[in-house]
Amino acid sequence: TILILEEIAYQFGMVKKFPLTEKIYRSTMRLIMINKKLNEVNMEKKYLTTKQVAEFLTLSIGTVKGLIKEDKIPYYRIGKRIVFDQEEIIKWVESQREEPKAATR
Repeated sequence: TILILEEIAYQFGMVKKFPLTEKIYRSTMRLIMINKKLNEVNMEKKYLTTKQVAEFLTLSIGTVKGLIKEDKIPYYRIGKRIVFDQEEIIKWVESQREEPKAATR
């Protein structure tokens, strides 16, 4: 079993090919599991910071913070941090479209 796990760890580039001690084995398996979970999360959702949203929307950070304060933009608060679901931001932007006004003569 250790040889199979050693080969998996080697294929992931986690360790060089050499016999694993118990401590290295546990650490390697923990890193493989963390990497797998991160890949699953990254496939499901993409979260952005306030700075990234400002860059994405070509707005200032202050403008994005103002939208947050006025609850005009979808966001999540995790402790003291604020994050944005990229898909929700795209949908929100699309919902902000205004119809052109008819020209008056």
